[in-house]
Amino acid sequence: MKMKPKHCRLLVRFLLINSIDEIARILTELFDIDLDTYRAKRDHVDAFKYLRQKVEAKGVFVLLKGNLGSYHTDIDLKIFRGFALCDDVAPFIVINHQEAKSARAFTLLHELTHLLLGQTGISSSIVEQQIEKLCDRVSSEVLLPDQEFREFDPESLDFDDLKEAISLYAKDRRISSAQVAYRCLQSELISKNLWFDLSNYYHKQWIEARRLEKEKGRNSEGGVNQNIVRRSYLGELVNFVQRMNFSGALSTTKAGVVLGVKPLKVQNLFDNAQTV
Repeated sequence: MKMKPKHCRLLVRFLLINSIDEIARILTELFDIDLDTYRAKRDHVDAFKYLRQKVEAKGVFVLLKGNLGSYHTDIDLKIFRGFALCDDVAPFIVINHQEAKSARAFTLLHELTHLLLGQTGISSSIVEQQIEKLCDRVSSEVLLPDQEFREFDPESLDFDDLKEAISLYAKDRRISSAQVAYRCLQSELISKNLWFDLSNYYHKQWIEARRLEKEKGRNSEGGVNQNIVRRSYLGELVNFVQRMNFSGALSTTKAGVVLGVKPLKVQNLFDNAQTV
């Protein structure tokens, strides 16, 4: 995965002169992503799980993490939604666990594009801005091909009607409403002011959904099983560490360090490895 700066710049140049839909097609084929299967999942959570499994099957670890060990140290989404760590042996994608469940797939694909580029060595701010836009466009094209989106024709541009139309359209495709609203802006279907109002509305919805989720967790009998939550955040890394531990290549103490738990709790995490 890791490339020298010169090779990376050549790849960037290649990507920038090729069409977004072609890059999206290559990425889709490389990771064996079937859009119909993705959309057929029960909800955004299962759809993301499907996409994550496809990426991890190719040897990329995908983690959900956005703090320094506890919710008291949560890192705001304004600071980072996700990032990629390029490595020949163990490439990683980290997604802020506070990211909306409906937006995690987009962030995963955005960071996956970064990972394939191997950005180490790119220092030009102009290039970085181009790459960010490119990664956004590739991610958006994979989840909602432009050819398909051209057929989106809301009956009314009235705010109340439009927000409902966008929400239904996004839900059917297992993507975020904010993403669809932004595509509407890019396609000049809506004004910037209307897009701003829609963004605020969907942001408030996300905040309310998070509040209800936390309240549900507090009120549930017995509370949330933290091992299951941690397992869902760590993904395939748990299975990898478990194999290394059972083979004797990794001690329980070191396994705890890798997984971010105390040695005595490592086995509990392994026991929950197949429940998520």
